[in-house]
Amino acid sequence: GAVTAASVLAVFARSDAFAAIRAFRVARALRPLRLVKRFRGARVVAASLALAFPKMVDVLLLGVFQHVVFAILGVQLFSGKFWRCTDATVTRRDECVGTYVDANDGAIWLGRAPEGEGGAGGFDSVARFGDFAAFHGYEGGGFAKPRLWVNPVYNFDNFGNAALSLFVMTTADRWMEMTARGVDAPSDLGDQPIQDAQPAASLFFVAFALVSGIFWTRLLAACVVDAYRRVSAVTGDMTFETSGQKKWADALKMKRRQAQENRAAELEKRRLNSNRRGRGGSSGGGGLNPDALLVGGVEPAFLPRLLTLRFTQWRPFELFVHVCVVVNVFVMAAASAGESAGSRTTRSTLNDVFGWIFVVEMLLKVFGLGLENYWRDPWNRLDGLVVLGTLPVLLFGVAALGPGVAVLRAFRLGRVFRLFRGSSGGVGRSGPLAALASGVSVLFDGLIQALPSVLNVGVLLFVLLYVYAALAVRLFGHLEHAQFVHEDCHFGTFPDAAYCLFRVMSLDDWSRVAAETFTGCDLLTGFATGEYSEEVCDAAGVALSALFFVTFIGLACFVVLNVFVAVVVDTFAEAASSEGLMATASFFELLKRKMLLDGFVEALKKRLRAHRKQIGEKAAARHKRR
Repeated sequence: GAVTAASVLAVFARSDAFAAIRAFRVARALRPLRLVKRFRGARVVAASLALAFPKMVDVLLLGVFQHVVFAILGVQLFSGKFWRCTDATVTRRDECVGTYVDANDGAIWLGRAPEGEGGAGGFDSVARFGDFAAFHGYEGGGFAKPRLWVNPVYNFDNFGNAALSLFVMTTADRWMEMTARGVDAPSDLGDQPIQDAQPAASLFFVAFALVSGIFWTRLLAACVVDAYRRVSAVTGDMTFETSGQKKWADALKMKRRQAQENRAAELEKRRLNSNRRGRGGSSGGGGLNPDALLVGGVEPAFLPRLLTLRFTQWRPFELFVHVCVVVNVFVMAAASAGESAGSRTTRSTLNDVFGWIFVVEMLLKVFGLGLENYWRDPWNRLDGLVVLGTLPVLLFGVAALGPGVAVLRAFRLGRVFRLFRGSSGGVGRSGPLAALASGVSVLFDGLIQALPSVLNVGVLLFVLLYVYAALAVRLFGHLEHAQFVHEDCHFGTFPDAAYCLFRVMSLDDWSRVAAETFTGCDLLTGFATGEYSEEVCDAAGVALSALFFVTFIGLACFVVLNVFVAVVVDTFAEAASSEGLMATASFFELLKRKMLLDGFVEALKKRLRAHRKQIGEKAAARHKRR
C-alpha cells in the first residue's frame, strides 16, 4: 500500500513545488517485494525470519555497540590524520602547493620513451590513459603534476565516516590498507604521513578486526542458526518448508528408514547363509563380501548371472576397482600446462585403460543385477552416468569429438565419489575409505533433504537482489564510468546492476565501488589506492550510498546467506541423528524419556489387567447363566 501511494503521489506531483514528493518515485523500485507474497516458499521463509529476528536483536545491538565504541575511539586517535600530499617529498600541508615531477608515473603512463620535452609522445599517452586536468607538460623524466592535499574517503574525521570505515573493516575488505594509514598517521595535524610513524596504532585495527570482523560476524551466524532451530522447535515444523515440501521430506525419511530396516534384515540373512556355507566347506563363500546386498534381496536364478554377481561382490575384485579409481585420480591430477608430448600420450593411454576397466565393471554389474535393479541404486546411477559420459571419448577419441570433448572429460571427475560409496547396489562398506562412507552418505542425504528449504531461501535472496538492483539503477544509473564503476561493474542497466551487486555481495572490493557512488567528492585518478579526494564529500550523498550498501550487505551477507548455513546445518544434524552418528540428547533427557516410558508401560499393564479382569468376569457371568 505504501509503495502504491508513493507512486500515485509521484504521478500527480508534476510541478517544481512538489519536487520533494517526486523523490518518492524511488519507492516504486520496491514493487518486486510483492513477489514474496506470490511465492509461497519465499513467504514462509520471510515469516520465519520475522519470527527469528527478535532473537537476533541482542547480537545486532552488540555489533552496533562495538562500532559506536570503536568509532568514538577512532575519531579521537585519527581524526584529520589521514590527509596527505600527493608529493611524498612534502612534509607539511602549507608546502603542498605548486607542481612536482613524478618520474615513475611518467614511465607508467607513457609505456615508451617520449619524443621530447612535452612532445607528442607524452601528450598522446595522457590523452589515452591520463587526465588532461593533471597534465602540466613533460619535465626531465616525468610529468609535472599539481601538488594536492587529499584525504581517503574512508577516514575517521567524524563519527559517521568512522562508523562507515569500521563497517568496511567488519567485512574484511582492504582492512590492511586502513591499518597502514593508521600506522603512518602523524602526531600533529597538517603533517605528511610518515611510514611506520605509530606502530602501536595497529593494535586498534587488530583489536577491532578480532572483535567485530571475526568474533561478531561468527556470533551473528551462530545466532541465525540457533534462532532458526528454536523457531523450528517451537512450531514443531521446519518453518522454511511449505506443507507439501514437508510431506515430501517426511516421505523421504520414512523411505530411508524402511530401506535401512530391510537392509539390516537382509544383511543378517546373508551373514547367516555365509556362515552356513563356511561351516559346510563351500568354496564359493570364502571370499564373498557378506555385506553386499541386492536391491530387493533376491539373487538371480540363472547360473551365469549368479556367478557374475558374486564375482562383482568378491572382495579382491572390489579392492582392485578401488585401487584403479585411486590411481586414475592421480593420473588425472598429473596434468600440467608444460608437460611433454610423451607424458600426455602416457596419461591419455592410462586414462583409456582405466575407462575400459570401469566399462567392463558396469557391464558385469548390469548383467548380474539386471538393468532395473542396477539402476535403482543411486550410487550405481552415478557410476553409470560417469561411464556413459566417458564412453564417447573411449570410442571415437579426442580429435573426432572436437571442442565439446572438455565437457565429456569432466565426467571422469565423478570417479572420485566412488571411493565413498556405501553398502548398496551390490557393493558393501569394504572400501579403503569405508570409515568415511557413512559420513559422506549422511552429507548427501542432508543435501537432498535441504533442497526445498534452500530453494525457498534462494527465492528470497533473488527478490532481495532484484529490489536492490532496481534501486541501484534509480540512484546510481547516471554515474559516468570511472576507476571502480566502469564497463565491468556499473548501474546503468538492470542486468549490469544485478551483476555488480552480486560482486558486492561476494565482498570483492565492494568498498571502492561504494566510494565511487559518493556525491560531492571526485576521486583522484591514479593516486595511491584510488579512493582519495581533495574535497570533503557531501554528507547527504555519503549517507545515501552508505545506507544502500550497508543495508544490502547486512541483509544479503549477514542474514540471508547465514540462513543457508542454518538450513544445511539443521538437515545435516537431523540426518546424522537418524543414522546414529550424532547424539542429540543428554543423559538427563534420556533418563526423563525412560521414566516417562516406564510410567506408560506400567499404566498400560494396569489397563490390560483391568481389561483382562473385566473379560474374566463377563465370561464367568455367561457361564452361570448357562
